Amino acid sequence: MPNKLHIYIAVMCIVSPSECRALMDLYLVVDGSDSISASEFQTLREALVSLIEGMDMGPQKARVGINVFSSGVVQESNFMDNKMLAKGFANNLVHPRDSTWTWTGIQVGANTRSVIH
Repeated sequence: MPNKLHIYIAVMCIVSPSECRALMDLYLVVDGSDSISASEFQTLREALVSLIEGMDMGPQKARVGINVFSSGVVQESNFMDNKMLAKGFANNLVHPRDSTWTWTGIQVGANTRSVIH
């Protein structure tokens, strides 16, 4: 069976198209179900930390939020504009290894509006 890492990404830009190049809200919805092995989940954590490291983050720049779902959302953040905070959150994601309720994770991510500095 091939390795499966599932990341559902919704990029929402709520500004005019000319401003969209400077601002980005990226909310990552992470599959923490039992279909993901412990080693695959660790690889996922490392990939998210690497992704965040490459972002130009700040209040008027990129912001990132993350949630982990399985049989519900088990861990979630608001949007973070602090790179160290976001990397720490990604590095410490929990892996519940339960069933897969993808839609619940996406719904929570789509409703996130608050920002942590």
